[in-house]
Amino acid sequence: MALALALRSGNPSVAGADIEFALPTAGEASVDLFDIGGRHVASLAHGAQAAGVHRVRWTGTDESGPAAAGVYFVRLRAQGRDLVQRFVLVR
Repeated sequence: MALALALRSGNPSVAGADIEFALPTAGEASVDLFDIGGRHVASLAHGAQAAGVHRVRWTGTDESGPAAAGVYFVRLRAQGRDLVQRFVLVR
């Protein structure tokens, strides 16, 4: 199994995103969401993770409520690497 990041929901979506990531070995990992301007929107996973496939959900909200429609980036940071997927939220 290789380090991997994938969107498992429709893209674009009106309700957020289902995000799947795979870790070949256990270790620290984080999954974060950023807007098109590079601002941090949400932390979806952070800390020690077991080896294997994991799934997290972004509900389409930020700290102030429903997030604005637009382009977002999901970043997996693990094992000294960053993997990024683009995601579009429509309202």
